[in-house]
Amino acid sequence: MPPLGTHVWPHRPAVATVLSPREWEPRLAEEIRDTGTVRLVARAADPDDVVDRIDEIEVVVVGAETPWLSSWLVGAWRRLGLIVVGVHEEPDQPARRLFVTGGADEIVSERLEPSELLRTIRAAAL
Repeated sequence: MPPLGTHVWPHRPAVATVLSPREWEPRLAEEIRDTGTVRLVARAADPDDVVDRIDEIEVVVVGAETPWLSSWLVGAWRRLGLIVVGVHEEPDQPARRLFVTGGADEIVSERLEPSELLRTIRAAAL
């Protein structure tokens, strides 16, 4: 039991988002800053930004609109032990298939509210 007056925080997963011009990514980053329920350790501009910080990252959140994203890269991140949450535009089924083929842990619509996306990230990291 912790001493009185101290708070034991539940696990706060370390998250990297992949920068996106679409609205979901900056809204998610803002939600993370506002709530503090996960740690935002990177906002990656390219795959090297993720790999360079692999020891600090548990979850990568990436949109299908990312020009350099491939199902191979999603699979490679998974093989490195990362949890991958894929975000795609509705009803873009080819984008969704990219994540399915790569083995993403979670696949969500970009229409999902940031608070719900945050809940998805936390649940995937348990």
